[in-house]
Amino acid sequence: MEIETFDDNRIRRMIDFENELSKLAETYTPIFQEAVEKQLDDHQRRIYSLGIKRYSSKTGRWYDPWGIPDSILDFNLILEREKVSLEDKLLAFAVLIYHDSGYPKLRDSSKYADKNIRDLHMREGALNFASDLINLVLQDSELDRRHLFTRNQISSGFQVILHHDDKFSGKIENASNMLQIFMDGDNIFIPSFVSSYKDYVSRYARPVSDKNGKNMDGGDFLRMRQSYFFKPGEDKTFRQRILITEDSDRLYAQKSLPIRFDFTKKVIAAHLLARTDEMEKRAFNYVYNGEWESFKPYAIEFLRVLLMLLNKIKVLMF
Repeated sequence: MEIETFDDNRIRRMIDFENELSKLAETYTPIFQEAVEKQLDDHQRRIYSLGIKRYSSKTGRWYDPWGIPDSILDFNLILEREKVSLEDKLLAFAVLIYHDSGYPKLRDSSKYADKNIRDLHMREGALNFASDLINLVLQDSELDRRHLFTRNQISSGFQVILHHDDKFSGKIENASNMLQIFMDGDNIFIPSFVSSYKDYVSRYARPVSDKNGKNMDGGDFLRMRQSYFFKPGEDKTFRQRILITEDSDRLYAQKSLPIRFDFTKKVIAAHLLARTDEMEKRAFNYVYNGEWESFKPYAIEFLRVLLMLLNKIKVLMF
């Protein structure tokens, strides 16, 4: 008879924690998606209604039905503030909707970082994008058929989705204008609420005895995330309270992600400050120890407040 170790027990609790978090997100996802849809213009709504059907917690990653809408309003605000053209704005929006639609359902969420799974989802996501949108029309009559996107735009979006995660292997060179724009939309989800806690519970908080475990406390995790987006000293410019150190810079500087727009960093900084506030309220401690019942009331309150704000005004998705 094998005796369960402390690490084994904590891993089991964390697996249970992620399952409970996924159930909570799934409960709130339909009304969240509906609230986001109300903030979109007519063209965006048509794309959204097609694309969101490609995401399901039963067929893909459990967090994508929440994660994709979670990035939309932030991304729209960034594109508006940075005065991106209407044509590029709509195409970038469509790419954001479809980019992760190719992921399969995996029981162990830590396996989504596998390079073969990353490759697969880019191929499948690009196919989903092209098949859904290539014949989407503005007007369709015998004499005048106008498509929402030109063939060149469809080709551009297809190529972006086909290569968008190459950034994690350092293979992106001479990135197209659309790929540069899109990567900001992809990056803003990383420090968001659901993304942060699903990453932390599935990999970074787990004991090193787990295959992908890093045994990081909340502060170390957020300091690592700082290095994804800011250079040493730049974090102070964005009023962060957890700062990059010489040691963390040495460890994580290679994880730095490309960011196109200045306003994107402001959005990311706001997310990171929100996560810092939560850390100070012990949220990351609850995750580290797999204490779902302690974390649950806090998570429910966060989601309720977010939905309440979203139904009243356009907000940054903190």
